[in-house]
Amino acid sequence: MSRLRLDTGIATRPIPSELSQACGDIGLVRLTGSGLFAAMIDGLGHGPLAQAVASEARDYLIQCDPDSTLDSIMSSLRQQLRGGRGCVAALCRVDALEGCFEFCGLGNITTRIVGTSFKTFVPQDGIIGQVAPAPIVQRQLLAADSVVVMHSDGISSHIGNVGLERLLQGDPQLAAERLVETFGRDSDDAGCVVIRIKA
Repeated sequence: MSRLRLDTGIATRPIPSELSQACGDIGLVRLTGSGLFAAMIDGLGHGPLAQAVASEARDYLIQCDPDSTLDSIMSSLRQQLRGGRGCVAALCRVDALEGCFEFCGLGNITTRIVGTSFKTFVPQDGIIGQVAPAPIVQRQLLAADSVVVMHSDGISSHIGNVGLERLLQGDPQLAAERLVETFGRDSDDAGCVVIRIKA
């Protein structure tokens, strides 16, 4: 198959009551030789302390080898954050040459594929840096003209597939911003990563 085209968007927003504007939800996208590596991180709670642990996780993921297996990256991240406040995160890799999606998640980050078929990935329970099981990688073939969305629990998970598909139309950056603005909860930080896959 020909190489898939990947376009991305990231949007985050602190809890509206947070005067410091510190946000504990952080998204990350890194390009790789075969496609991209992405993460959605949510530091426990909200405010400056949540932002600090999420930033530490992001900084670690920026410098790690994105071509390592996702379970080894997650295991290393657990060691990096061991004994601290903790966070939850979803990691994914899109191989644009093979049309393959890989997912590894600990905690309540929602990850879905929206398109000709719909798939919701179930993360493992746990907190990175505290108590968590050994990470497991899930794999799925990707169809062209599909969208991957990863979002924190600061965004309502009760969005129907059809409604979500409409919301994610067009430019992925604008789609990410719409998702946060439309479905972000007033009681928490909110953040998402959107990845559009095209032939």
